[in-house]
Amino acid sequence: YSKERGPDAVAIVEMSQKMDRPGTAGFLSFILPLIVDSTFKKYLPGLFTGTTTSSLQNPGRRPSELVMRKRFERVAQLLIISTLVAASLYASAAVLKVLSAAFGGPVTAFLSSSTDATIAFLVGAAKFLRYGAVAA
Repeated sequence: YSKERGPDAVAIVEMSQKMDRPGTAGFLSFILPLIVDSTFKKYLPGLFTGTTTSSLQNPGRRPSELVMRKRFERVAQLLIISTLVAASLYASAAVLKVLSAAFGGPVTAFLSSSTDATIAFLVGAAKFLRYGAVAA
């Protein structure tokens, strides 16, 4: 019995320890995953299983299997979120390029300084994502 259920006991203890962290670590390891898991389950129910606590209540799934499934889901969530952020930055850069062409020069000359900083950040981030380094 110990050989068969040992990995499950280890998985339960590790999940419990991750969920019981205080402060910011607790938020990042328990509350934020609850929000992210619920959101992904809502919009992509065929790919994501929901929260860890609700998945633990499924008698057909062993805790050690759940840990592996959640690792897969975290990687998939990270890839999806990264892709959305990259696409947003790329689209922002494309809009800025079109606006620059329409105004005959840098768009930032027509905007406030706080907006300039935001746009400069977005352009720099888009260049970094596209070229791997920010070109001067």
